[in-house]
Amino acid sequence: MTDLQQIFLYLPRSLHEPISRLTNRDKEQLHEIRLRAEMPVVLTTTDGYFFIDFEGRLHNCFQKQTLVCTKADLDQTVRMICEFSIHTYQRELTKGYITIPGGHRVGIASTAVVKESEIASVKDISSVNIRVARQVKGLADPIVAYAEIGGVLVIGCPGSGKTTVLRDLARQLSGEQNPRNKVVLIDERGELAAVYNGKPQNDIGVNTDVLNGFPKTTAMELATRSLSPQVMICDEIGSRQEAEEIMVCVHAGIRIVASLHANSLEEIQRKSWAMALIRSKAFETLVLLDGDQGKGRVERIVKTNDWLAEIYGDHIADFDYQFNRYPHLNAI
Repeated sequence: MTDLQQIFLYLPRSLHEPISRLTNRDKEQLHEIRLRAEMPVVLTTTDGYFFIDFEGRLHNCFQKQTLVCTKADLDQTVRMICEFSIHTYQRELTKGYITIPGGHRVGIASTAVVKESEIASVKDISSVNIRVARQVKGLADPIVAYAEIGGVLVIGCPGSGKTTVLRDLARQLSGEQNPRNKVVLIDERGELAAVYNGKPQNDIGVNTDVLNGFPKTTAMELATRSLSPQVMICDEIGSRQEAEEIMVCVHAGIRIVASLHANSLEEIQRKSWAMALIRSKAFETLVLLDGDQGKGRVERIVKTNDWLAEIYGDHIADFDYQFNRYPHLNAI
């Protein structure tokens, strides 16, 4: 089953039939399908944002034949994504996304129901955004040699292909045919391995264990204690707490391959915990992706020490990190 055929299982016929008429080129370049109640369907491709008509033709502006998502279409899509049990998926809905088989991530826009300062549930779903997940083998070729010898941090803006690159790194580091490293994949959102009924739907190598759906910090602790990984791969580090747990793994002798949201290396300097983590030498190599040139396109590969030398010259701090807490992550 192709990537789009997997997604079509969760769309009513009124929506998936026009999309199925896209040209092969448009299908290959399709990244997102955005559905809003009583609004035109918007497709995101490598070339930009487009409306689609009933015949599968793309347009820059609204046409008489533009495909519109009705409220009934949206409701049916949500019901199918939730396997006709929205109550069962309330936990995922409160987080704002659901991952469906194939690793396709469905973002959910809704109204929060707040109880005691926490989101208890959601209601009135107003739009969904389906991100098309594709496995591109060989995408990590320029990076894998660096990940064989040390930690690697993949940096890029949303949609630049960080997840796709990490997925291919897992496949190559683990060994496509013969085991090379013991790899643990921390798949909090279910996008990397796309585990369904206990089986990864993506090729992540022959020597990879997957911790699926666990919060990153919990999964890192479990992996370190019980799975003895040589390499740990996790997507989108986003907090000081996750940075702290990464340092625990590094002290345990685990190589870390991870990703971070940023449009440039300069932007990272405004994230104190990220800079502290980089200065700790958890990552020997930084990889910047070019979001304008297609998913997974590498713009720059730089050794961490070289980049820090550009910033600090001869005044690079050499912190003595301890196991329990890392106050230095707040200090910069």
